[in-house]
Amino acid sequence: FDDGYADFAEYGLPVLESHGVPSNLNVVAESVLTGRPIWSTRLYDALSRVEYEALDHICDELLEAWSPLRRGSREHAGFAISNHLRGLQVGERDAVIERIEGVGGPNSDPIRALTVREVTSLPESVHVGAHGGTHEPMTHASLTEFENDFEMCRDLFSDRLHLPLVTYAFPLGGYQTGHLDFLLASGIEQILLVDEKTTKGGGPVLTRLTVGGTLRGQFLAKSAGIASRLAGV
Repeated sequence: FDDGYADFAEYGLPVLESHGVPSNLNVVAESVLTGRPIWSTRLYDALSRVEYEALDHICDELLEAWSPLRRGSREHAGFAISNHLRGLQVGERDAVIERIEGVGGPNSDPIRALTVREVTSLPESVHVGAHGGTHEPMTHASLTEFENDFEMCRDLFSDRLHLPLVTYAFPLGGYQTGHLDFLLASGIEQILLVDEKTTKGGGPVLTRLTVGGTLRGQFLAKSAGIASRLAGV
């Protein structure tokens, strides 16, 4: 389970515990320290409370993404806005999201991240790993940029969570070979990649599938290798 949402402890963990199933929760350092989820989750949470027409008046940054989609579905509009904001600088992106949050209706049940206290209260059956310092993609990050982001994870685990940091899951699946070498040299025992493949294990670098609550058919197809076979035809 990635990102460290509070609903993991509220809904997912009780089910897993009732069946005696251990789990792996990979948290984002910035989110654990602030209690705020990653920016894309904040965006979708805010958009769900905004009247469709209000997007016309939020700010200039949205015009490029929003204008062609006025007659489309809310889902398509949200996806386009998210992709557009992904290309902005962090400060610009946060400013847009705050504007959207400001024009939406009251949010009595916001999506939130697990806090330091909540993570440290998880049972031993939950193996906690890192999912980046900021959840920014590392696809094109230099080694120095990656090291700085990883340092946030290391500080969180050593100074606040008091847990060993032995598992690292790349945010958004992006990585470079140099990043893997750095993690292995730093004592990371399990490096989780999103290569959309199953893995047999046995080594420190593990591929995995992306699975969501509404993707049962896609998950079954991936697990059976159907997608790979079709791609090779």
